[in-house]
Amino acid sequence: MPKVSVIMPAYNAENYIAEAIDSILAQTFRDFELIVLDDCSTDNTSRIILNYEDSRLIYLKNEKNMGVAATLNRGLETARGMYIARMDADDIAMLDRLARQVAVMDEKGNIIACGSNAILFGEVPEGSKTDMPLEDKEIRLRMAISNPFVHPTMMLRKEAVGETRYDSSFDGREDYRMWMVLSQKGQMMNLPETLLRYRIHKGQVTQSVDVTKEQKHYRLKKMYFRELDIGLTEEMQEALCQAAYYGMVTDQSMAEPLKLGLTVIAKYYGCTDLPREYRWRLWEGVRKMPRSFRWRLSRGMSLKSRLRLLR
Repeated sequence: MPKVSVIMPAYNAENYIAEAIDSILAQTFRDFELIVLDDCSTDNTSRIILNYEDSRLIYLKNEKNMGVAATLNRGLETARGMYIARMDADDIAMLDRLARQVAVMDEKGNIIACGSNAILFGEVPEGSKTDMPLEDKEIRLRMAISNPFVHPTMMLRKEAVGETRYDSSFDGREDYRMWMVLSQKGQMMNLPETLLRYRIHKGQVTQSVDVTKEQKHYRLKKMYFRELDIGLTEEMQEALCQAAYYGMVTDQSMAEPLKLGLTVIAKYYGCTDLPREYRWRLWEGVRKMPRSFRWRLSRGMSLKSRLRLLR
């Protein structure tokens, strides 16, 4: 039985999937199975996959297009490893990716999910890379704003995943919902190094413009704040959702609930000041408001934060 199961969903990925598969098969850590799931592609994706003659590669093809979440769930149900690693069909894993993550997961039994930073390439400026939160507390703070993980860098402890599955009703945001659920089961982390080259191109799912997807994101935020159950009022939750969804609160009346909501979250996670990831949204949302209002809103912040808000 392999120690790691790598799950790679693919749909019309003929231009990139060979690079993705090659980067996994060339890993310095060898005890793994690679489960490639073709979501009923209409191009040459299946032909490229079938050209490989490696006993570690398991090929599954959906009889009809099922979407990302359902395809990932099929992978979870097939996986036999102690750890489950995610990989996308258009990305490239660094040679020591699996070795680094397995070493951390073996050493730290309290960690149920481990990601890393990624180098961005393709239709982005050269040298771009992510700056993900590293420790569990930082990750939970980031979750209140945005996704704290690069999905195809993730390694999960199968025992912790258990019967949890990706929620198909949030296709396109299925990973964020998964982190919401797993965060209730144990601690999570990101490694500081870049273990993946994350390709940016117009055809990828995460780059497609979809109003429905954004509505799902807003709904997920509402669910997150409700399930967090730390004393956030409905007004605070709405203000926080606006800040996450629009990048700022939409009117002056929501600025005070936003500040109060941020303060509740900061206190819950043991922070002495508002979370850094939120401050710019607060500033952006109120910077054009009257100075007298901004002064009143800034009460209770650190001196540095007050000065920046009042500039």
